[in-house]
Amino acid sequence: MPGTGDVPATAIVSVLPWMWGGDPSGFFAEAGLRPRVVEPGADRWRVHTLERYAHVPPSLVTAGHLAGPTVRRPRFAGGPGL
Repeated sequence: MPGTGDVPATAIVSVLPWMWGGDPSGFFAEAGLRPRVVEPGADRWRVHTLERYAHVPPSLVTAGHLAGPTVRRPRFAGGPGL
């Protein structure tokens, strides 16, 4: 099994200038990547994850609240036979 030393820290990617409404930096930010231009005008970027950049472990699971705080439902006494 390969260790973390076998995994490259960065990748070089080509991004078309029209992607993400003409804002490749916005695309990388939304994807959680830290970009740096490799060749100006050639649309080539060197990217690495924000976790690697900040030296923190990745957040693999997140929870988003879709509604307000949980409210306990009232308990209704069941009638006879329930």
